[in-house]
Parts: sequence; structure tokens; C-alpha cells
Amino acid sequence: MQNTERTYHRNGRLKREIQYTKAFSDYSDSQYYPSGALQQVTRYVDKRSQWTKTYSETGEVIEVLIFKGYKTVYSSSKIGGKHRKRLSSKEKELRFEYSAGRLVKAWKRNKKTKLTSIYINGALAERFGVEKGARIHKWFRPEGRLERIEVEGVNIPIENYDDPSTIDSAVFENTSTEPVRKAFIAFLQRRLVEIDRVRLVTAAMCSFELVSARDDLNKRKLYLKITTPNSRYIYDEKGVSLYERFSVNGWNHKRLKLPDKLLSFVYRDGKPTMREKVLVSPQGMKSYLNGVLIESVISEGRVEREHKYFSNDGSLRKVIVFGAEIPVEAYLHPERLDPTVVLTERNATVRRAYISLIGYSTLLSRIPNRLIHKDGDYELLEIDAPKEILGVIRLLKVVCPSTGVFYTLRVLPTHKTCKSALAWTFNVPEEEYRLEEEA
Repeated sequence: MQNTERTYHRNGRLKREIQYTKAFSDYSDSQYYPSGALQQVTRYVDKRSQWTKTYSETGEVIEVLIFKGYKTVYSSSKIGGKHRKRLSSKEKELRFEYSAGRLVKAWKRNKKTKLTSIYINGALAERFGVEKGARIHKWFRPEGRLERIEVEGVNIPIENYDDPSTIDSAVFENTSTEPVRKAFIAFLQRRLVEIDRVRLVTAAMCSFELVSARDDLNKRKLYLKITTPNSRYIYDEKGVSLYERFSVNGWNHKRLKLPDKLLSFVYRDGKPTMREKVLVSPQGMKSYLNGVLIESVISEGRVEREHKYFSNDGSLRKVIVFGAEIPVEAYLHPERLDPTVVLTERNATVRRAYISLIGYSTLLSRIPNRLIHKDGDYELLEIDAPKEILGVIRLLKVVCPSTGVFYTLRVLPTHKTCKSALAWTFNVPEEEYRLEEEA
């Protein structure tokens, strides 16, 4: 049985009419202008799909919408002399804009591509956006021929685009122009796919080759392998170097990037050296010569924390801590350092290096200090040190409830309670911090 509901304008003309049954496929909703002309029609195709058409008072269709669920899969509208269309699905989205019957703009978007195309008099004039992770910008002539191309903000010569074999291999070997190198890698990976060439050999015997392989997550990716008479490189899709082999001034270099470290090998006269750079935190680097450790670096962010040099027999010969060279004996046996001498050291860089070796906790147990405030296992202490050199040093002593080990945090000299000091370490106002929750 079909049900009908109607409403009317004040002039007595029909305003809205809804017809429906228990089945949604029979649902229709029609709306009218006060003049009696049809304004909008909505119909359900099924329970999840519907379409809507909107008309002007003259009867012209000005908008068409198709819904699937709550998502618009197609739209078409005519407003202000411009005609816009949009098509979308789970995989991609397309948008078009027309003026005077000619295409002036187009958008294409999916998970890896976000491109915008601009047309002049129906001819493609410009295209830009992100394509497979790389920023690309192309300009075209009226006849449709490519006039200019940029990848990652770097201009790619047209002759290189037309014939990638004309690319000079020096672009990839010059590490001082890192943005240019990455841009050419991103361009080559996409251009070889466009021209359907897996391997390309230049006149200078330099070859560009696309290698398909699976990564650690079992996802298939394209890697670019570049081979010259004296070098070989392998890059991933983001332009990151995974493997390098080249020669500079008689030295033969080989680098291999692993998930957690970078291995670098250097050969000369048949004698190898190996340099290992750890990429995980704390960052560091180790250098070996003939299997013997000769250098070690540990960094904290951009700050070099420890730099150690070793003799050929493996013994430590020089140590630099936070930019200050300190005696090897002091580095190997920090427990022998006199806390008073450390605190009265006038060179701030050397003093910081010594304190980092001893640690505030050990320093606290070996020099006079006084209790400022105590709250459970927390103690706020002040060190009795020369204030004209160091200023006021206040430390918050914290005991780990699980291990029973205590450690210290240096806080501002203005703190008078453990709660205010703890709140400051967490960068929250004192009134919002709850001491018992942290404990």
C-alpha cells in the first residue's frame, strides 16, 4: 500500500509531496517552487542508494547527486556559468570544472596520487601535485607538448625527460647537491615506468634499471639501480640511498644501509677499513681499521656526547666529552675524581663533562648538601658549592618504587617543594599536578 504526504505553499500550490511504502525502493520526495515548477526530486534505488536532481524555475537541471550509503559517488552542478562534476570511489576521486562548454580544471586523487590539471581553451596547460610520494609540476604548450617539468622543486631539462639516457651520471655521484639527486631519482623511477623500460643504457655506458622486490613488510616496491663504469647505486622510492659503490681520489668506497645502521667500507691499496654508523638512539658511529676499533662516537640528537680515539692495539688514547677533552684516566675511573675540584672548575664545558661522568647521584653522595623539602620518597636538596661559580644547585631526589634505586633531577633554584619541582619536570602547573598519582 502506497502512502502520500503533501504540504502546500501559502498561495495554495503544492510545496512538497512524499510517496512511500514499507519498501524503500518505492520512496520518492518531490519539492516545488511557489510558481508550481519542480524544484527537487529524490528517489531511493534501494536502502543504501539514492539520487537527487535539482532544477531551476525554468526547468534546467542545475545539480545531480548520487549517494551510496552516506557518501556522494557522483555530483554535477551548474553555478555561475561553471559546470562542475565529481566522481568518487574507494580507490580514487575525480573532479572536473567546465566553462562555456570547455574543460578548465581537473583533479585526480587516490592513495598515492593528488594531481590538479589546468586547461586553457580546452587544452592542457599545467599539471601539478603529488604522484607516488613525489611533488611534480608540469607545464604544457598549447599544442600539448611538454614545455617544462619540476620534480621536488628541481627543474628537469626537457631533453632528459624526452630521453632519460641523456642524464649525466654525475648528478647521482655529487652528494653536495642532495635535493637535486633525490629529484632526479624520483623522476627516473616514474619516467621509466611511463616509457615501459625496465633497463636503459646511456651512450656513456651508464645504465638505469628498475628492480622490483619486496620490503620487510612483504610489500612490492620499485628500486632504482644506477650502474656506471666506476660506481653502482641503489635507491628506494623516496630517493634514500640503500647501496653505494664508488671511487674518489684512489679510495674505493662501499656503503650499505640496514634498518638500524649504516655500514661504510673504504679500500685503498688492498687495505680495507670499515666504518659503522648506528642510526638508532643514542646515535653513534664506530670506525674499524683492519678489524681493530680506532674511533667511536655517541651522540644525543645533534650534540656529540662522547668521541673516543683508540690506538692500533685497541687501547684508549683520547676522549672528548661534550666538546671538552678530558684525561683518559678520568674517563676510565670517574670515581677517583674529587667532587670539590669538579665543582670549582671554572671552564663550564669541562665542568659539564666531569659531572656527566660522575653523575649527579654519585656527586650528591660525596659532597655536603642540605635538605630543602621532603615528601614521602621525594627529597629536594641543595648542594653546598661555590655559588659565585655555579650558582644555586638544587636537585630532586627520586626513588624508583620497583627497583629501589634513586636518581636525581636538576631543577630550578626557585623551587621550594617537591611537588613544584616535579610539576616543573612534567611541564605542568603545580596546582594541576598530583604527587600521589605519579608515585
